[in-house]
Amino acid sequence: MPRSYLPSVNTLQRIDGVSRVKAEFIRESMRKAALGSHAALLNIDALLGTSGLEYVQRGKGAKSEPFYYCNTGESYARTVLYFPMEERFRVGSWGDVVERGNYN
Repeated sequence: MPRSYLPSVNTLQRIDGVSRVKAEFIRESMRKAALGSHAALLNIDALLGTSGLEYVQRGKGAKSEPFYYCNTGESYARTVLYFPMEERFRVGSWGDVVERGNYN
């Protein structure tokens, strides 16, 4: 995966409870991950201490891609998201993604 498709260590530290060291481990997991690797996503979930992976199916329209996220228990808490169609990791909230798209 190209480096430009990975959130920076500083961006990862914006997630509650993520220290610089933890952010570096998360980024390394992303870097080493085979695209869409479920095991890599589970490893990131464990590093974050979240409550498992969740999947949101494709909605209607171009802004409604399917994605995975590490479940924090809060719709608008920052977490790691993975968009398999873009082959891209992001930091954000799944609630914001669903609001911007058409996931009815």
